[in-house]
Amino acid sequence: MAANVAANINVDVPTGKLIAVVGQVVAGKSSLLSAFLGEMEKIEGKATLKGSVAYVAQQAWILNETLQNNILFGKTYDKKKYNKVLESCALGPDLEILPGGDQTEIGEKVSQNTVF
Repeated sequence: MAANVAANINVDVPTGKLIAVVGQVVAGKSSLLSAFLGEMEKIEGKATLKGSVAYVAQQAWILNETLQNNILFGKTYDKKKYNKVLESCALGPDLEILPGGDQTEIGEKVSQNTVF
C-alpha cells in the first residue's frame, strides 16, 4: 500500500500574523505542522521558520459519562439546541449504532455499556 504524500505545498505567513490550520478529520493538518516543526521526515523540499512559533498539539479527552452529558457539559438540556449540535456534528449515524443512543456511557470506565 502506498503511503499518503503531501506534495507541492507552499505556505508563506507574513511576519506578525496569526494563522490557523483547519480541515476535515485525517486531512493531514497535524502532519503538515509536524513537517514545519521538523518532526516528520521530508522526502524533498524544505521548511523554514523565522521568529517564534507556538504549537499546541491536540489532546482529546472525554468525561466518563453518557454521550449526552459530554455534549451538554453541565448545561441545561434544550431539545432544539441539543438537536442542532447533533446535526452540526453529524452525530446521527453514530447515535444509530451506539447501544443506548446518546445515553450510552463513553469514556474509560469499564462496563457492559461503555464505548471506548
